[in-house]
Amino acid sequence: MLGVVLVVMVIEIIQADWKKPNAVLGGDGLSYYGYITAFFIHHDLTLSNYDPESPESRIHYGSFPKKSPSGQWVLPTTMGLALLIIPFFLIAHLIAQVTPFPLDGYSEPYQFMLLMTPLIYLTIGLIWFRKLLLRHFRDVPVALGIAGMILGTNVLYYLTTQPVMSHTYNVALSMIFIYLTDRWHDQPTFRYSALLGLVSGLLSLIRPTYAIIGLCFVFWNISSAKGIPDKIKWLARQWHYLSVMVITAIIVWIPQMIYWKIMSGSPFFWSYGEEARFFFGNPQIFHVLFSYRKGWLLYTPMMLFALAGIPLLWKMMRGAMIPVLIFLLFTVYLVSSWWSWWFGASFGHRAMIDTYGLLLIPFTAFIQYTTERRWPLRAGLLLIITFLLFLNGFQVWQARHNLLDTFAMTRRTYWMHFLKTQPIPEYYDLLVQPDYQTAKQGKYYTEREITNGERKKAIYNNLSSREDSILYYMDLIRKDNAFYIHVKQKAKERNIPVEEMIRLDAQWLHEKATTKRDTTGPESD
Repeated sequence: MLGVVLVVMVIEIIQADWKKPNAVLGGDGLSYYGYITAFFIHHDLTLSNYDPESPESRIHYGSFPKKSPSGQWVLPTTMGLALLIIPFFLIAHLIAQVTPFPLDGYSEPYQFMLLMTPLIYLTIGLIWFRKLLLRHFRDVPVALGIAGMILGTNVLYYLTTQPVMSHTYNVALSMIFIYLTDRWHDQPTFRYSALLGLVSGLLSLIRPTYAIIGLCFVFWNISSAKGIPDKIKWLARQWHYLSVMVITAIIVWIPQMIYWKIMSGSPFFWSYGEEARFFFGNPQIFHVLFSYRKGWLLYTPMMLFALAGIPLLWKMMRGAMIPVLIFLLFTVYLVSSWWSWWFGASFGHRAMIDTYGLLLIPFTAFIQYTTERRWPLRAGLLLIITFLLFLNGFQVWQARHNLLDTFAMTRRTYWMHFLKTQPIPEYYDLLVQPDYQTAKQGKYYTEREITNGERKKAIYNNLSSREDSILYYMDLIRKDNAFYIHVKQKAKERNIPVEEMIRLDAQWLHEKATTKRDTTGPESD
């Protein structure tokens, strides 16, 4: 396990993302981290200065804040992740105070701690969970299972590239939760009950849908339907322990309810807005599992071994089989029913990472079963796992270098760039971005989803002059956080106003696009 953690640390050190402006923060991380910067840096949890049209505001909070019924801007994500990050933020804040780095929440000390924090929590979770696994499996399969889960899945991407996302934290906390669940069922105590309440409260406060992990607790050690009545009776006798669990979980949620009460007038508030919802009658299960856009098992084939290991739990760890299966099925259904079933930009299907803590059990079972077979099967498994480790690491590298798009892939573009280290020119024009407007109506893969090349052609046809084109590119730069930060840095280096630099870059983009059209003709745009 230590070796795996060291490998991840070496990758992070080589990439040195904490030295690049805002390279560590992105996506939903801006909303999670927004609680911390709003409170400790800007001293304004009400976001009174937030302007959705301002590039400077979007650097800090993206376009995530939503208007509450009271008219105030509210961060849509819940604050569980912020609570976990705060201790390490304060360490970074202290370092920044005694060094020349700005006390802005985004300079190198902050970014370094943000990069290391999920790895620290994941290591803690693995230390606890390994104890549980070693009660049922041999040491070598456990070690291989841990290595495969971290280095052979999209966990690696979220540890090294987008660390301020919730998924690796959820894996860590879910492993602690399952360990505590197993210990509590061996011997219920107030200590384990309080810890279970704390961890389950944090899990649901990070992602409210993660409250379904409570099903694992309810069904733990049940191996058939006949055991359900007895389990219910036994749990009823433990009401005093369960009360402690529930009260502790509620206490964890109190800061969030206070925030919602202040910002919206109600302690319970759907902060994602009216258009963001579930379509339970139209789950996109096949697309979630297998599509080229974001298919979980296409981009993370290592987890096929975990699925194959579920039936093996009947003999190896029977009390975990039903909880694992129920949790997995509920998660797939919930994820598939969310209006944006691809969950925005990500490598692989990021929402499925939340199952990996529990799926490490059948994954380890499959490895142990295979290593106990004859040598040809063992050798075959080793070769396949080695290739999948390589494939995952390579595709993580591709995703970081824009050779594997994070939400617009198709069958053609996937195989066009498969194991490629250099971009094929037509690749970018063949990507197909999802249509968010129709998705909010529960409609997918409609005729409105066209290739980037077709989209650009339509845009160019509507631009009547050179100035229109430059203004279009200036607007694109302002709305793209990464691009805007890059341009802002260039303006600082050249000692010119940011708006002047934006216009210069927009002029360059216009000339580049014009040259391409003149050289290749309009049909290849």
